[in-house]
Amino acid sequence: MRKLSIIQLNRHGPGGGGSEQAFHLARALQRRGHRVLFVTTPDERWRKRCDAAGLPLACLPMHSRFNLVMAARLAALIRREGAQVVHAHKGREQALAFWASCCTRIPVLVANRGVSFPVGRLRALKYRWRTDAVVAVSEAVHRELLASGVPPSKVITIYGGVDVQRFHPGVNGAGIREELGIPSAAQLVTKVAHHRSWKGYEVFLQAAAIVSRVVPTAFFLGVGKGTDGSPQLDSLVQRLGLRERVRWAGFREDLPQILAASDLCVHAATTGEGLTGAVREALAMAKPVVVTDVGGNRELIIDGETGRLVPPHDPERLAEGMVALLQAPQDAAAMGWAGRQIVERRFSHDAKAERMEQLYLGILRRKGYPHA
Repeated sequence: MRKLSIIQLNRHGPGGGGSEQAFHLARALQRRGHRVLFVTTPDERWRKRCDAAGLPLACLPMHSRFNLVMAARLAALIRREGAQVVHAHKGREQALAFWASCCTRIPVLVANRGVSFPVGRLRALKYRWRTDAVVAVSEAVHRELLASGVPPSKVITIYGGVDVQRFHPGVNGAGIREELGIPSAAQLVTKVAHHRSWKGYEVFLQAAAIVSRVVPTAFFLGVGKGTDGSPQLDSLVQRLGLRERVRWAGFREDLPQILAASDLCVHAATTGEGLTGAVREALAMAKPVVVTDVGGNRELIIDGETGRLVPPHDPERLAEGMVALLQAPQDAAAMGWAGRQIVERRFSHDAKAERMEQLYLGILRRKGYPHA
């Protein structure tokens, strides 16, 4: 099999779902023998992680879709590396790759679509020109792309991966509860997501108020950038009478330990999800989950088998799912283990990298490049 020179373009810092997927894809492709360059905006955190992983890194400011100077620098980087594949992980990266392709030959240009928001036919044009394939992270995203007019021949669904060695049921979460002031006997319900309007923290808190009246041992934890120190969230906690029951952890790098200390994981997004990475990670830890039925979540969660699936924007139904699993720990544990088995089988980083490799090579063959 031909070994490729691949550039992975990602402008975001560590910690977000998309940027973590880009980093782990780069590493998994490197393990498969390919020469991979991870290109991101200057960030000391990425330098440290790439150095530790032995992953080559190049820094390129990507603050604008129309910075032709940066596009020219990217084109020079592509020529220097002899890159056969450029994989752009967000829209701004794709725009710069598009402009770079006007300056130099890019044999394969791949774009990612990780959210299920409607694309719109005008914005979908970016996937038609000079882009060889669009990777949808779920079938729900795939359908949105087709509805916006992206040619079916260009769209492929490849699910995001999980580091099943890092997220596994044997992780020790000792010390997390003491650090966060959560009683050892509490039933801890955790939501992992950055604080954004569609991530459903308000719905989560409204459901928490209902649950706390039924399950007096329940505590609630929000983990993600923007959760700690949010006046909006703190005000809602106060109004709902949850000040003693809710903890905010902010951005954390010890997510496996956080999840290990949790009894139940919840994702309450109201729209826009591709297939929620936090849900995959919770299932990899064999944790029971309650998840809103948005985006591609139903492609992973089979209601009553691998978790509970509830309607979005519905605190009562979310609370009902949470109470059901908190009051039936054996059923909850069985669902968690069923989810772990699915994640191991279908959602590892190595499985994702193998499918990406097949995509890259298939495009090269189709375009007539030798030895692909």
